[in-house]
This record gives sequence, C-alpha cells and structure tokens, in this order.
Amino acid sequence: MKKLSAIFTSNYRNTRYCLWNISWLNEFTVHQFNRELFLFETEKDLQEPVANTLSDNGLRNVIWSLKVTGLSSTNSGYPIIILALISRAPIQNIGREDEK
Repeated sequence: MKKLSAIFTSNYRNTRYCLWNISWLNEFTVHQFNRELFLFETEKDLQEPVANTLSDNGLRNVIWSLKVTGLSSTNSGYPIIILALISRAPIQNIGREDEK
C-alpha cells in the first residue's frame, strides 16, 4: 500500500484518493477472503491514467474497467481495482508515525 501511495502522490499531486485493502473485512464476515485485494479510488477522469501509471511502474493485475477486463486477470498476485471516488466520500489522512 505504501508503494501504491508513493507512486500516486509523486505523479498526481493535490489529488484526492482513497486506498484500502479488503482483508480487514474478514473480521466481520462469515465468508472469508482468501487473498489480498486492493481498492484504489480516485477521480473518475483519472482511472485510466492511474492504471497506466501503476502498470508502467511494474505493478501487475491493475484493473480500471471491470466491463472491459472482467475479473479473469485477478487469478494471480495482488489485484488492484481502480474505482471512481464518490465526490462526498469521507477521506481520512493516515500517516506514518515518523511523519508526525
């Protein structure tokens, strides 16, 4: 997650985004996720450019359009799904301890 965040912030300054891993949901569900899956939410117009930027930086299994790519490419590795960020989404800044 740190690598994803660093790539995004170095290329898209002052742009809102939300990055999270679905594994924390296992604590609250009966049916458990058996792999890591990252959801990266950003502005709708930036979905394709962000997907290309992440792919250019060596990250695999980047999906930005579920209609075009489907979920077949998520069979290996850690899939990163890029979604449109809702304009009024509550976003919390979480930093490392050494940044405070």
